[in-house]
Amino acid sequence: MGQYPKAAEGLKKVFISKILAIVGAVLAVIPLIGIVGSILSIVALVFYLIGLKKAGEDAESYNKAATLAIVNIVVVFVEIIVIFIPLVGSILSTLLGVVSSVIDLMIVNTVVTATGGLLNNVGAADIAENGLSIYKMYMVCTIISVICSVLGLIPLINVIAGIVSFVVAIVLIVAWIRYMIYLNKSSSALGA
Repeated sequence: MGQYPKAAEGLKKVFISKILAIVGAVLAVIPLIGIVGSILSIVALVFYLIGLKKAGEDAESYNKAATLAIVNIVVVFVEIIVIFIPLVGSILSTLLGVVSSVIDLMIVNTVVTATGGLLNNVGAADIAENGLSIYKMYMVCTIISVICSVLGLIPLINVIAGIVSFVVAIVLIVAWIRYMIYLNKSSSALGA
């Protein structure tokens, strides 16, 4: 068992929550079983928060990530509601989407930084370094995505912004896969 069993256990839960979220998102778009996907997505979210709180027993920074995740849930909920406001709903929804993306970036930064510190303490600096490169990749994608979201509100430019957003979304999928692998490796290195 490693030096940080609670962080390891929490990161394993975060890893599993990401898998559940992906399965839930896929199932949510399939007719007749979409409700199962939606329920699975909610379960993934709860599992994610539980994982962060568990990891927070070994490093306080994970608790900050959990708090940010809760704030992000509220922002996304408001984003879904404001879309129905006539005239300005889509603009407000886009701006709240930008806020949500920034908060998500902050969560990833907090998790990678906290995990990197623990990994360095147990002699797994190579995994910690990989986490830093994943965060940088995610940060660049988020910045470009945010810019494209704002530019997407401008007629004519929105077509180019949409194409760039599509490419960034593909790169972001690669970043998330790398992030999930990082979570799994980190969990193992820390003692799970």
